[in-house]
Amino acid sequence: SYSKNLQISSIKSYLSGIQFFHKLLYGSPSPQIANSQTSLLIKGIQRAHPIRPDTRQPITLQILTKCISTLRRGYHSIHTARTLDAMFILAFFGFLRCSELAITSSFNPNIHPTFSDLAVLDDETISYFIKQSKTDQTKKGHFIFIFNLQSPILPYQALLAFVQLRKSQSKLPSDPLFTDDSNRPVTRFWFQKHLKSILLLSGTPADNFSSHSFRIGAATTAAQKGLSQQQIQALGRWSSEAFKSYIRSDRSHIKEAHRTLIGQPL
Repeated sequence: SYSKNLQISSIKSYLSGIQFFHKLLYGSPSPQIANSQTSLLIKGIQRAHPIRPDTRQPITLQILTKCISTLRRGYHSIHTARTLDAMFILAFFGFLRCSELAITSSFNPNIHPTFSDLAVLDDETISYFIKQSKTDQTKKGHFIFIFNLQSPILPYQALLAFVQLRKSQSKLPSDPLFTDDSNRPVTRFWFQKHLKSILLLSGTPADNFSSHSFRIGAATTAAQKGLSQQQIQALGRWSSEAFKSYIRSDRSHIKEAHRTLIGQPL
């Protein structure tokens, strides 16, 4: 496990898979896995390699609003500013992973975002189709919806402006949806580089932020706004309760909780 750099959760998953197939083949659990020595070995690995705390900071609604304001005041080219504006909005409201927006390998229209994936359904709704994701093992795809709601960020209007911009540039539905100024598909590196730059310009130290901070921030904001665990899990498309580790609390929310505990009005 050390040489392969496996997490303890991965080791447990592999052992569960082996155990499952052993039961199918032989009708009973494997004695090599279902014994006290294996359990002790797993506990030993867990002690030797404890899980490090996640230090990535959340991009909350407040930070997102500052970043959007920075973009709309004028950032690089109009194309880059509108592309990042649309990506930031989708990343936050869609609880998206970076892999659901940007590429890390050669562009493949069957996997990566294309112009046809972003559609204006009506005056109230824009949809974004995720072709595949980490928890979508069957690759059915999943729709994210952005609604025309009152907000200083104006998410619907920003995406509508981006769709119109891309319509004037794009020729085929299979063309990349998000491109840089050289018309190349947006990469994870490009996205993260600009994200850190915009955070700094917005007055936020960027060291502990990454593209995943949108997903963490969306979960944190949802919890602070009182959404249920079931709602958060559905919005983020989590197949387990792993989302709980993404929810961050700051001192102001802890103070509000303490006020509730001692019966003071908020």
